[in-house]
Amino acid sequence: MLPSSVEMESAYPIGIFEAQYPAHRFRCLRFTCRLATTRAKLAVRMDSLSPFLQDSFIPYLMPVYPGAPQQSTGPRTAAGKHRSSRNATTHGLTAQSVVLAPEEEAAYQQLCHKFFDEYKPATATEATLVQLLADTSWRLNRILRFEDAVLTDATLAPQDAIDQISRLGLYSSRLSRQFQSTVKQLREIQDDRRQQERRELRQAAELLVQHEHQGKQWDPADDGFVFSRQKVEQFATREMRLNNARIHSSAAFDLPPQFCRAR
Repeated sequence: MLPSSVEMESAYPIGIFEAQYPAHRFRCLRFTCRLATTRAKLAVRMDSLSPFLQDSFIPYLMPVYPGAPQQSTGPRTAAGKHRSSRNATTHGLTAQSVVLAPEEEAAYQQLCHKFFDEYKPATATEATLVQLLADTSWRLNRILRFEDAVLTDATLAPQDAIDQISRLGLYSSRLSRQFQSTVKQLREIQDDRRQQERRELRQAAELLVQHEHQGKQWDPADDGFVFSRQKVEQFATREMRLNNARIHSSAAFDLPPQFCRAR
């Protein structure tokens, strides 16, 4: 049986707040007093519920003192917020951020520079793939460091060590496949670009030779090429030298044995 409204009103009298806080006539404090009274009424009605439901709901209905914070304010400084954002980080292999500690930034940037120097991307797509290679390589190196830490941790239980090594092995296999797939895709894109560039350079070189034999001035931009005249001339000179070299090498190395002079 639920208590009467009189009993509920007396369960948490507003006179307590009136005695302790004479300034209750101010609007904000009067609202707090009414809120506390309402919570007290609800708390009295919770007596008819099961113990499980009481444990679940009563903490949310208990009266609070005026001005008490309703929620945790959390860290306020930049350093505190950075530490708090890493509270749940274990290995960081699946984190969105590749670099987890400020002291790793220099080593990470150095690794990225090495990959860009090796592959020399010429388009935005190639640059994205090279960056993905650098990030994947960084995570693979982190797995090796975690495996060494697990194997040298004497306080870790054997079964826990086995579980962690197995989990790291799964991450390593996935990242290795991703690295190989990215390298293959990048090389295919770069090969297609270089072949297309070579075909266009060959066409521009043929037009350059034709105009030189005719004694006419020619600019690659007149025929829609994006190459400079100097680059086309260098390509044409190189191709003619290679042709001459192939002719001489064929005469020197590819003659039948009967035409070779006995020594």
